[in-house]
Amino acid sequence: MKAVISYDDERSTWEYIYKLSYAEKTVGKFFDINNPVYSDYRKRYVAQALNDPNVEISGETDFNFSSKIGMHRQSKYGIYKEILESIDDQERKRNALKLLEYCKQSTHEAENYSLMLCNGSLQTVKGSLDMDRIDVFLYLLDNYYKKKDELILSHCSFDAQNDLRNYLDLFLCEDDYKESIYVYCNEIYHISNKKLIDDLVKSGRSSLKSPDRIIDYMKLAIRFWNAKSKYYQEVGIRKTRKLKLVIDCC
Repeated sequence: MKAVISYDDERSTWEYIYKLSYAEKTVGKFFDINNPVYSDYRKRYVAQALNDPNVEISGETDFNFSSKIGMHRQSKYGIYKEILESIDDQERKRNALKLLEYCKQSTHEAENYSLMLCNGSLQTVKGSLDMDRIDVFLYLLDNYYKKKDELILSHCSFDAQNDLRNYLDLFLCEDDYKESIYVYCNEIYHISNKKLIDDLVKSGRSSLKSPDRIIDYMKLAIRFWNAKSKYYQEVGIRKTRKLKLVIDCC
């Protein structure tokens, strides 16, 4: 039977994606991912920590190319499309817009869903970062692990700081701090390709205000989805669609 997956926090997403993909991961050992509960407070399904039911983890959309209108009365998709339409070369423009359509459709696909801690407002941090960008989030997380800054805690209340720090410490590589971002990406996003992770962190250092940068970002998204799709197949999650190869025509 083919599962219908629509959003990152639905019960069906927990059943067909999270339970299988995180079963052997650190999250699966510290959170009750097999028995998600609906949180009236968060208005979504969450898994509670096995040692503290007040610590919760829930679904998160990784790359956001949604056409949903946001608080600024323009969607992520709409902003990217407006910039891509400024490309002079007509064939390159068509290819770039076609790639954007693919990314929009992929926003609510299984390969674009992961788990993220609720306590400490990590989801709020990511959502507030220049178009809800996962690359900027990973850049800040990398800085945190390398002890450069603590901007990743910028939306965290004082009361929740210990919960968030303890959670992030689950992925801390004490022998070499710079390896921690690779541990996090492998455990949370099921991505083990260090070159891809390095490219995401590097991308997070700069804005997406030119066609070239948006095209590069879309290609990163496709590399990310392809890598996660391979992991899903390894753990027995049925492939729901044919993933696109990264193309150079843009």
